[in-house]
Amino acid sequence: MVRVGVGLALAIEVVRFFTNGWIAGLYGPGLFHFHYLYLDWVQPMPVPVMHGLFGLMGLSALSLAAGWHARLCSGFLALGWGYVFLIDQTNYLNHLYMVVLVLVLLAAIPVSRGRVPGWGVWLLRFQVGVVYFFGGLAKLNADWMSGEPMTQWMALRSEMPLVGAWLTAPEVGLGLSWAGLGFDLLIVPLLLWRRTRLFGFVLVVAFHSVNAVLFHIGIFPWLMIALTTIYFAPSWPRRWARREAVGPSEGMAPFSLVCRVAIGSWVICQLGLPLRHWAYPGDVAWTEEGHRFAWRMKVRSKKGRVFFHVLDTATGERTKVDPCEELPLRQCRKMSTRPDMILQYAHHLRDEAWAQGLDVAVHVDAIGRLNQRRPQRLIDAEKNLAEVEPGLAPAPWIKALMPRTQRD
Repeated sequence: MVRVGVGLALAIEVVRFFTNGWIAGLYGPGLFHFHYLYLDWVQPMPVPVMHGLFGLMGLSALSLAAGWHARLCSGFLALGWGYVFLIDQTNYLNHLYMVVLVLVLLAAIPVSRGRVPGWGVWLLRFQVGVVYFFGGLAKLNADWMSGEPMTQWMALRSEMPLVGAWLTAPEVGLGLSWAGLGFDLLIVPLLLWRRTRLFGFVLVVAFHSVNAVLFHIGIFPWLMIALTTIYFAPSWPRRWARREAVGPSEGMAPFSLVCRVAIGSWVICQLGLPLRHWAYPGDVAWTEEGHRFAWRMKVRSKKGRVFFHVLDTATGERTKVDPCEELPLRQCRKMSTRPDMILQYAHHLRDEAWAQGLDVAVHVDAIGRLNQRRPQRLIDAEKNLAEVEPGLAPAPWIKALMPRTQRD
C-alpha cells in the first residue's frame, strides 16, 4: 500500500507540474535561484530537458505503483526528485523532502517475492513517526498554545461555505491548535498499539482531510494517509482481498555490519537534524536557523519587506534596490523573512557589482512580523552583508526577536 500510494501521489504531482506550467516557471532561463548551503553547483537543466526528466519521473511513479522494478524506479525517483528539490530552496516543501527520504528507503529495502524484511518495515514506520513526533514537538511553544497563528489563518477563511462564520471564532482557532498538537504527539502511540490502531488511522484520515480542505497543501495529506498504512500488518491488503497473506520475514532478517551502520546513521541523522536549532541562539521561527528539514510544518506565520542599499565604496554613491523588481513575487515574499536567503541575494548584488569592476558594501533594511507581534527589524542594518560569508555558525547579524512585553 505504501508503494502504491507513493507512486500514485508522485504521478499526480508530476501532472500538476505540467498542467500548472511550473517547470518553465520555476526552472526557466534567466531565473535567480536561492541555493542550499554549499550546493550552489546544483543548477537546472534546459527547460526541454527538465520536461523530459519530469516525464520520466511520471512514468517511473506509475511503474512504482504497479510494482514493476519497484526498487529501480524508487532509486531513479529519489535521484530525480532530490535533484529538483535541491535546485532552489524557495521551493522547499516538507512533503517533497519526505518523498525523497521514503524513496531512498524503498530503493534500499530488499524485496523478494513480495516479502519485506522486518527491519525494513520498522524503518519506514520510524520515518513516518519522525514526521508526526517532531511536527508535534514544534508546536510546543507559547504562540501555538495560545492559538497563534491558527486563529489568524481561520479568520481568513470566513467565506468558506457552511463553516466560514464558525471558523472565525477565536475559540475555534485555539481548539484547532490544541487538537493539532495532541494529534501529532499521540498518533504514533495509537498506531503502534494494535487495539487502538484502527481508531488512530481513522483520526489520520480525518486530520489530513481537514488539512487538505483548509490549507490546500497539495499531495501532502494524501501522501501521509498512504504512508501511515505502514503501521498495519504488511499483509493487510491481501487479507482484505482474501488472498494468501504475505508480509515481513519472521523476526528480524540478519543483516551485515555495513547495513547496521547505515541504518544507525540514518536514524541518528533523522533524530538529530530536527533538533539542531537548539545549537543556535534565538527563536528558530524568527531566525530560521535550523528550521528546514525539521518538520516544523505550518507552525508560524511570517510577513516581511526588505530593501537593499548598495554603496559604491569608491564614490560614496548609494543605490536602493527593491528585489521584487527582479524576483517573482513568490520568491520575493519568501526571501523577505529568511535571513540566509537575504544574505544570498546581498551576495548576488555584490557579485553583479564586482562584475562591473565596482567595490561595494551591501546593507539591508529588513522588517519582519512573526505571528501577531508588532513588526521589528530582522537584520542589523549596520552590517555590511557583502563581507559576511555563509556557513553553519550562528549569524550575529540577525536581530533577536524582542519579547512581547517590549513590543506589544
